[in-house]
Amino acid sequence: MSQGNRVTQRSQLQEFVMARIQCKISDHLEGTTSHKSQNQEDTMQLKQVAYSTLTSNSNNDERLSRKYGKDHRAQDRSQQNLINTIV
Repeated sequence: MSQGNRVTQRSQLQEFVMARIQCKISDHLEGTTSHKSQNQEDTMQLKQVAYSTLTSNSNNDERLSRKYGKDHRAQDRSQQNLINTIV
């Protein structure tokens, strides 16, 4: 095998290895990005559920307090603080 042939094979091997490394890196980055977007979607869904649950509970407490004449303002404030934290 001549010296020129070895150099050509070595450079081809280096190109191949670099291309494989680039593929692995891009696959990893794409996977990371998709996981991040899925986590963001999940977080938004959880926030929506928590918000609707808290607002529903707050509305129920308000109706009950009018019906039975109880004062739930302190509880309403804490629920409103939770709602504001979520949003």
